[in-house]
Amino acid sequence: AINSEKDANPRWATILAYATAGLCTAPMFFNGSWVDAGVGFLLGGAVGLMVWLAEKVPSYARICEITMSVVVAFVAEALYGYVDCGAAIKLAAIVIILPGYTITCAILELSSRHIISGSVRLFYAVVFSLLLGYGLMIGASLWHLFDPSSKANAASSTACTPSLDPKWNIVFVPLFAISLNIWLKAHPRQWFLATILSIVGYTVSYTSSVYGGAKTEVSSALAAFAIGLCGNVYQRVTRQLSFQAVVCAVFFLVPGSIGLKGAIAWFSDDISAGVNFALQMVVTAIAISVGLFTSALAVYPMGKSRSAQMTF
Repeated sequence: AINSEKDANPRWATILAYATAGLCTAPMFFNGSWVDAGVGFLLGGAVGLMVWLAEKVPSYARICEITMSVVVAFVAEALYGYVDCGAAIKLAAIVIILPGYTITCAILELSSRHIISGSVRLFYAVVFSLLLGYGLMIGASLWHLFDPSSKANAASSTACTPSLDPKWNIVFVPLFAISLNIWLKAHPRQWFLATILSIVGYTVSYTSSVYGGAKTEVSSALAAFAIGLCGNVYQRVTRQLSFQAVVCAVFFLVPGSIGLKGAIAWFSDDISAGVNFALQMVVTAIAISVGLFTSALAVYPMGKSRSAQMTF
């Protein structure tokens, strides 16, 4: 439905949104440095250009995901020694297209007894993760053919330690939220609410995990509950749908990168790690769905009554 909507923003803004997402998420989610953020910005813009090319050339659209992940991994491996965290660059550059939201929607639909649609979405998300993981492995392997000595550095490039002050997230969260709004083809008048809900969700998730010591599945459930509660209260008061704003905020919680890490582990013959990542991905999606359903129950205990109710 999003792809069929007329874009309210110019094409250059969409490409800039991909680039900005790479800039913000490299340090915010993947422990990257300023150098990693800069490279993520450039590679994110390149991914945006390839997505635009896929829209113009239908035959290229069939291999778009693989080619963009190959390019990202190839460049990230080539820049080893000049960047601080290669894994952060790889994930940040393609963060917008990660299938985390699709996985979460699949769990939501399965929880709502929509078995067929939920199963199809879940299977698609798994295959999409495998496509991206396959592309990243191919890109890294191609660079190792040019520089065999870099193969020994591949393992160390996946271990990243935080290098930026978390206070920078005060800037990164709104910027990433605006980037998501542009990618979701939201009208600028919808940006404010979506940004506020994104800040609320990220604040709850970060506070509960860092200061409260909560596990990922607990912090994700609490953040999803806070997002859904604010969205449903806004709808009940104004009788205006806030679904797009909630979708934007949920993107901060979805387990797309976890699924991709699992796919990479599978292709690296680390089966146990791949299984662990896959289970963590599903558990996180379940936690988000529980939080959203609980928030709807809190605001609409008896269901919809002459007001808009947000359902998934």
